[in-house]
Amino acid sequence: MSKLLLQTYQNDVFLVVDDVAAVRTMLRTMLRNLGVKTVLTATDGEEALQNMKKERVDFVICDWQMPVISGIELMSLRSMASFKRIPFLMVSGVVDEKKILQAGESEIDGYLTKPFSEQQLGEAVKKVYIKKERLSQLEVELGMIDVYLKSGKREQSYASAEKLMREYPKSARVVNTLGHVLAAIGKREEAIQMLKKAIQLNPLYLRSYEALGDVYKEKGDIDLALEMYVKASEVSPLNVKRQMNIGKIYLDKDRIDKAKTAFTQAEKAIDNESRGIKEEIADAYYKSGHTKEAMEIYQTFLDKNSNDVIALNKMGIALRKKKKYEEAIHHYERALMIDDEDEVLLFNLGVACYECGRRNDAERYFSQALKVNPEFAEAKGMLARVTGK
Repeated sequence: MSKLLLQTYQNDVFLVVDDVAAVRTMLRTMLRNLGVKTVLTATDGEEALQNMKKERVDFVICDWQMPVISGIELMSLRSMASFKRIPFLMVSGVVDEKKILQAGESEIDGYLTKPFSEQQLGEAVKKVYIKKERLSQLEVELGMIDVYLKSGKREQSYASAEKLMREYPKSARVVNTLGHVLAAIGKREEAIQMLKKAIQLNPLYLRSYEALGDVYKEKGDIDLALEMYVKASEVSPLNVKRQMNIGKIYLDKDRIDKAKTAFTQAEKAIDNESRGIKEEIADAYYKSGHTKEAMEIYQTFLDKNSNDVIALNKMGIALRKKKKYEEAIHHYERALMIDDEDEVLLFNLGVACYECGRRNDAERYFSQALKVNPEFAEAKGMLARVTGK
């Protein structure tokens, strides 16, 4: 094994990402024993990202659970053209079938469970390289289909997907891609049949369930969409987008208990706390009329940072909806003490004052909003309503 790596990969630059210094040292030593000449290290996903932007990196070995940016979040960089072809080996100290399935959905090239020997590491690296070499041409063609779609070249994307389908008729990934293209060009019924075929070819290729759910959702078949999302979730619950879809559908169906379960799973899928996911959940609660649950989440943001302008504004909106005008006004005023030239805050404060009968204050705040942004149409409308002009 050492000779194989020494001869084939000795000039590749490896990046080891782990928040434990002893593990970084162990991996660097193992890789050098296996013949790798250059090994970079990073303590977390954020530092790894900076290394990948500044340095040449040919192979990433990354721990799953780390602060700041987790290993699975770092995988999102694969959508960036400059990083897309870098092989990625995930390591984890937890033998967790759900996480292995999540790794597969993220198209991680390899997964290795701690503890492992030098030989096991070498074998895992070798398998990743072999896999990448076999898939390299297919990756290029799938990537081109995505480029065609994003640039509006639908006929080319469809022709390319059909060509791949003829070459790889039993590849669930290729069949799924054709289904995705058919959905994008408006051929929903054909897309549904193609995505069902992808599921038949590989019942564990969960992206097909999700894509099928998306098509049903676009058609307005919400129950069928939910069925697809739930089926995929039963196999692999650690998928943020899917759990968010499930939660939002359950909110629309007024099944808040089910929605809470899905949102909890979405949060679990992110190892380090994610403000974005929590805020999306809070906004979903608010839009569906579950103001109390939304406010509880906004309050957690304020408990951590009392000067969080976004949370203060959203808390004000929620309080206003509950007709707790004085509390809403208090939150808006706190936010304006931090940013007194935010036209949206001024407008929202004006609305709260108007709704509770403080018309003079409302006029003042709408006028201030228009001073900041003279083209603010909503503020113009409300000012006209207040003044009668």
